[in-house]
Amino acid sequence: MFSFPETTDEKPSVSRSILYIDDDADDRLLVKLIAQRALGRSTTVHGIGDVSAAYRLLGEHSFDLVIVDNRIGDGRARETVAKIADRLGDARVAIVSDYVEEIDEDALPASIDCVLPKHDMHRLFDPGWLF
Repeated sequence: MFSFPETTDEKPSVSRSILYIDDDADDRLLVKLIAQRALGRSTTVHGIGDVSAAYRLLGEHSFDLVIVDNRIGDGRARETVAKIADRLGDARVAIVSDYVEEIDEDALPASIDCVLPKHDMHRLFDPGWLF
């Protein structure tokens, strides 16, 4: 049986806040576990399943990173980011997808910092890469 190595105290001491917008509850849980494993337990990950709830949460909290699944509900990440753009503040924005080839990066708003396949999402949690 596979198991993760024990968590060490050598994680960054800076607390970070991440918003992950994805309509798949399993993906939201997995991202939370991976982010906290990589960045430490002081990292807060809010997993939200719909754009309206994300918009409300962005009005109440500030985030260091906002990750948006490209296929959320009936829309696409580009439309999602457009709906929440006025509340992003200084947050970095990443789009993730199982189908990256479907994303026309030239048509994305400038507020999107990167586009990654979901299987590479762990790169977002490297403290030196995006933060």
